[in-house]
Amino acid sequence: TWGYRKFEMLGVKLAFVLALACFVIAEDDDGVDEKFVKVLTDKNFDKNVNKGSIWLVEFYAPWCGHCKSLKPVWAEAARKLAADNSAVRLGKVDATANPALTRRFSIQGYPTIKLFKEGRFRGDYSGGRTESEIIKFAKQASGSALVTIGEGEGVQSFAGQQDISFLLVGVGSGNVPTIKAFEKIAEEESVFGSVGFASLANLAEVNEYLAEEGKNLVLPGPSLLAINTGEITFISSQGQNPLKLDDKNIAKFVSDNKVPFFPELSPSKNWKLTKEGKKTVLAFVDHSRAGMDEYLEMMKNLKRQLSHKLVFGWVDAPSNTFLLEPIGLKLESLPAFVVVDIPAMTYFKSPFLTEEAEIKAFLERVADGKEKALPINEKKDEQPAAAAKAESGGGDSGVSQQALSGVQKSIQDLTTRVNALNSRVEVVESRFTVVSVLFILLALFVGASFLRPRKQDEQPEQKSTSTGSKKNK
Repeated sequence: TWGYRKFEMLGVKLAFVLALACFVIAEDDDGVDEKFVKVLTDKNFDKNVNKGSIWLVEFYAPWCGHCKSLKPVWAEAARKLAADNSAVRLGKVDATANPALTRRFSIQGYPTIKLFKEGRFRGDYSGGRTESEIIKFAKQASGSALVTIGEGEGVQSFAGQQDISFLLVGVGSGNVPTIKAFEKIAEEESVFGSVGFASLANLAEVNEYLAEEGKNLVLPGPSLLAINTGEITFISSQGQNPLKLDDKNIAKFVSDNKVPFFPELSPSKNWKLTKEGKKTVLAFVDHSRAGMDEYLEMMKNLKRQLSHKLVFGWVDAPSNTFLLEPIGLKLESLPAFVVVDIPAMTYFKSPFLTEEAEIKAFLERVADGKEKALPINEKKDEQPAAAAKAESGGGDSGVSQQALSGVQKSIQDLTTRVNALNSRVEVVESRFTVVSVLFILLALFVGASFLRPRKQDEQPEQKSTSTGSKKNK
């Protein structure tokens, strides 16, 4: 029976290997083909990204729901870019398994997508999360930063390709310092958002375009023009308030006008604009109801008057209902606006205002620090007693607002870790189920082998020995 026992041991080993293989495959077997997405780690990141190519790198967490939704989109975008022989590569970093990269790039949320050109970090991608939007951005990042528009080619054909266009007009090829300064800014800024840069020597052609657009503007001489979602502004080296077109003035003009004039804002669209130092006016609307377009036009006019103090944008409330409750809004109360200070996690809620002059006065008070901020996620009438006591200056047991913010952050961090742990437990449970089924099948296999009838030469040795002793007697 030694041969039979060897057969049994072979079956056990085979089942164990099969179970182990299933366990490993179950870890990431979701049917997504990621062979065109490069897996980057603490060890191989610099070796790959510093090769001089262009990289879009996703920092993700395995338990993150948004990351799971992005995974097939990211893989398909990578495949299509590779098929087009694009210079842009797509990579991914498991931020939970590569702490050095997570710290190095200050990853705080998932997924975070970063752009690298020639080994240098260029900025975060905050555009749409669809395959077409990612590919469009990748092509823009790999294209020429500065376009030269020839005579007769038309300004409209260029300006219509992106939301924001910068035109260097009437500057001849002999003005090397101005052209070089504009090229440098174009190289740094053209890959983000939908921003284009072009130069056009023919001043008359641009003035003709402005007249056709119904703009009461005439460029007096060499100028830098910004066409921003219908709004047009410029600086010029001639005429009233002339400015020299040098690197300092060009950089400031582009910086002041590179943000969409009145963009749609959401956590997946232009949200980084809410974190750039200014408080943000969010106009919440529901386009299924009447009066929304008129409300947005009023807010655009306020933007024209207060853009030096505040950032403005609009939010499609039905698609972002989760943003309403933390700042005390409801769908039935729309249209409405709220001023938020995202870095400070506070907001400013106005009384019910409808007149433009009243809203402007309130916004100016907010910008000047004359309105009281409320903490996001915390209702005004539900502040802890200790905090209220501390604000009133009474007692030495009062808790400072800074301490409360620290506690709130700790709770948020703990919640994130618990959610991550729960997700991993679910994965382990699913794997355990697979392995359990395999071992049940193995037990049935072994049990059946013991129960099957044995041939005569497989009978136990003890029985044959006792029979022989009887014959001897």
